[in-house]
Amino acid sequence: MQRSIGLTTAAAKIAAIAVFMMSVLAFSAAHADLKRLDGTGISAALDGKTISGERDGKAWVQTFDAGGVTVYTVAGEAASEGRWRVREDRFCSQWPPAPAWACYDMFRDGDVVVFIGEDGEQWPARITGGN
Repeated sequence: MQRSIGLTTAAAKIAAIAVFMMSVLAFSAAHADLKRLDGTGISAALDGKTISGERDGKAWVQTFDAGGVTVYTVAGEAASEGRWRVREDRFCSQWPPAPAWACYDMFRDGDVVVFIGEDGEQWPARITGGN
């Protein structure tokens, strides 16, 4: 008896791609007014602020102080302390023990901010207040 696994697998892939594209389009439409921030805008958006979001079904919160300390907390996990700064109109962060800094373009529309990494991955968040 011949199985139709190939068709089922292909259909599943097509469905996954369709869901992904719909989420990208919905995200783009919802944030059509995002403006790219320069260094001054990044500092103004983050100095002394708290942002929050959700990733992989888990809520997270991140705080930023003007001295360059950032604390990232995922629900149910221990907080992680790192460093942040603005470099060449990009938001950059470093999380010990790793020595490398990762930099992101940053966009904003009201209290919504989006960090976009070198690989194009997007990290949407909402500014939820001060520290």
